[in-house]
Amino acid sequence: MKKVALLATLALSTITASAAPYTHVFFDAYAGSNPGSAGSNGDVVGALRRFDIENLTIDGNGGSFTVTIYMNYGQEGGDTTLSGITGISPFPTLYPGDLQFLIGGAQYALPLISHNNTTAGAGGLTAGNLYLVTSYLTAQTVLGDPPTTSYRPASNVWGNSTGAQNRGAGTVSAILAAGVEIQVNINVNTTDAAFISAMENGGFSLSFASATCGNDILDGDVAADPIPEPMSLLLMGSGLAALVLKRRMA
Repeated sequence: MKKVALLATLALSTITASAAPYTHVFFDAYAGSNPGSAGSNGDVVGALRRFDIENLTIDGNGGSFTVTIYMNYGQEGGDTTLSGITGISPFPTLYPGDLQFLIGGAQYALPLISHNNTTAGAGGLTAGNLYLVTSYLTAQTVLGDPPTTSYRPASNVWGNSTGAQNRGAGTVSAILAAGVEIQVNINVNTTDAAFISAMENGGFSLSFASATCGNDILDGDVAADPIPEPMSLLLMGSGLAALVLKRRMA
């Protein structure tokens, strides 16, 4: 009988083994088009060389993951320092948006630059760190409601630094990829169980604005993999044990 119990335990352990390394790839569905209208569901509003997102990849294993973003960013594109974009009147200075992960009802923000709710470089959210936030801030809120329609005011661009909880630490770097395009690399380590589970098993949404004006937005969903419930796993293990016991008694 002890051997039967051991076999059942081994079977259950095999079923619940940790997930393999994961990769999630997101493409900008309208990359390269430029309808020039803030009300459009198309791609970039304004200059492609400043705002266009090409694609984004998440590679990870457990709580260690890397986000790689190919995008155009900068005054004339190719700004690997991710500094502010100025001189687009009547906008204030524009900065990169945060990566936003929606997992169930939980909202996470991963900033490319440090900022608080309205100011880049200020205390609040640190570049490369993962945060559980209470809400996301719209372009209109972050920019102070500029008197223009040439942006997407309702787009979420930054995480709310008020009440944010640190869920992981990381680093951000960028290199010139080609012409005005840059490659942004974010390396993060987290112990947040809900976040790790979503990365391993799916069941989350991602959004990213290339700049705080929301002039290009990448959105994507990763469906959850079907995972047996604990009771189903127990029944499966019990079934295996019963089959082994029946064979021994035959």
